[in-house]
Amino acid sequence: MTTPPFNWTALVLEAKKRRAQEGLTQLAHANLANVSRETIRAFDRFEKTISIEKVLDILKVVGLAATDSDDHSGSRANFELRSLDRWRKLTQSLPKDDPATFPNGYYLFTYELIGNLSADLQGDPEKWLALLRRIPHVSGWSPFYIFNKEALQPTRVGDELECWLGSDTARADKVFDDAPHLDFWRVSPAGVLFLLRAYQEDGADSQEPGTFLDIGLPIWRVGDIIDHALLLSDEIRKQKLGSVSHVRFDAWWTGLAGRQFVDWAAPTLTFARSRSYRCRLPEIHNAIEAKEPQLRENQNETLLAIVKPLYEAFGAIDTELIEELIARRGQKLAHRDRI
Repeated sequence: MTTPPFNWTALVLEAKKRRAQEGLTQLAHANLANVSRETIRAFDRFEKTISIEKVLDILKVVGLAATDSDDHSGSRANFELRSLDRWRKLTQSLPKDDPATFPNGYYLFTYELIGNLSADLQGDPEKWLALLRRIPHVSGWSPFYIFNKEALQPTRVGDELECWLGSDTARADKVFDDAPHLDFWRVSPAGVLFLLRAYQEDGADSQEPGTFLDIGLPIWRVGDIIDHALLLSDEIRKQKLGSVSHVRFDAWWTGLAGRQFVDWAAPTLTFARSRSYRCRLPEIHNAIEAKEPQLRENQNETLLAIVKPLYEAFGAIDTELIEELIARRGQKLAHRDRI
């Protein structure tokens, strides 16, 4: 199981600092968290093999994660933790190779709308659902999409929205049952949206799942998230439910080690064959915050900033290559809009 989607080193250091401030020994921290001494030692060594459940228990002791009695936390990182843990609990009884467990890895996107959101919006998940219904398709398998079929629609879990297309009910009512179509997503009324999705390259039409990523698809997927954030910001303004001044994006790609970049989805990209792009790292994380007006004016700049560490991990350090892929996406979208 991979670790939570944020700066792992900084999180461990903060937990250790708070432990010292509260006068706890390492053993006392372990006892309060109900974990073994070896587990807390592994945590202190920044090891990433600890289960999410145990990480949460360790963090709760020093106030870095919500306890079961917390009704809601507006913290983006806290919401990510709780959402990832929620998905883990939903999938833990499934066979390890079940498509809904994303056995070959996944990508996780969270974005937070920062600004002046009305109290009505922050206190009513139904208003968020109504806003999401107004968002048009961005491209392909759109993020946070609201289906017409009741079995595929999000439900309320406390004061949050949740949609799991990997549930028995949803899978019985869907045409597609491969990993990339079994999204898990959640929405916090504080304006944080969380999406967990398997790679399209690991779907039913892939002959070698887990071995490659298309060189252009990460740009499309991140671009879709940026588009969705801007469209949702528009709807909040139009419905007079507040305004958005900044958007914070958190991107997390897992299951990368050994994968190679290929031109799978767009085989005309012959320049990608000029060398081998292979990733040696198991996962990549990046977080970017952008002012909403600047994001709207030049979203490609933010798109480049988000995906650049991923491409560099594959050895694609040529910024011009990434910029060309971003430009191709823009050209295709412009052509589609003219049709």
